[in-house]
Amino acid sequence: MGANRVAVVVESQDPLLLGDFWARMVECRLTVDSTTGRCATDLGGNTDVRFVPAVQSHSDANRQHIDLASDSPEHHAALIGRALDLGALRADVGQGNVPWQVMADPEGNEFCILEPRGEYRQSGSLAAVVTHAEAPLTVGRFWSALVGAPMIRTHPEYTSVRYGGTADPALEFVRHPNPPEGQGRLHLQLLTRDGFVHPTGAPAVMRPCPVCGEPSAALTDPEHTHLCMSADCSPAENP
Repeated sequence: MGANRVAVVVESQDPLLLGDFWARMVECRLTVDSTTGRCATDLGGNTDVRFVPAVQSHSDANRQHIDLASDSPEHHAALIGRALDLGALRADVGQGNVPWQVMADPEGNEFCILEPRGEYRQSGSLAAVVTHAEAPLTVGRFWSALVGAPMIRTHPEYTSVRYGGTADPALEFVRHPNPPEGQGRLHLQLLTRDGFVHPTGAPAVMRPCPVCGEPSAALTDPEHTHLCMSADCSPAENP
């Protein structure tokens, strides 16, 4: 899996403004395609976050969200302050009294700023991309097989797949008894350098992702959460 990458695709009413928020939030370079209006943060490693024009109006909650890592109480407080200064708001999703801070970005997408945790100490800015699931073990096994990476944590309430190097976020699947019925604005895109591999159980003819367009292929996980696959056309890094 080291040659493959995963992109977090975010539909946005204003990709440039939202991309600028996130680039400043994680202190990474923002690349802009003036032809398509798409933007991406260059996080290094095997991950990036892409901001694309919304193909439809969304009123439902997101099934997926980003967790940001912090390495000290001071860093945690600084990240919260930076988010507020950049236009984010504190959010209440029923989390109660927890050590992490739930925020909403300028377009209302929730994300979490985690308190310092040892398992994310070397993960870079993004600790994890979290998917709400009814059966985390089932969905975790699907993603582990899809990307060819191990499940590094297994529990009836949550599962983690580490799909890249230590500098990459984990793919985490957290039990939610009633995940949002719709997809929301975020989905995962698997970018493969080895060519498209037709997943077991997928339709013989797959349609392009309605958000990413060609040459991507639309899929769903066992709980009908949308994802897509595409060839990775970015330059390969020298060993």
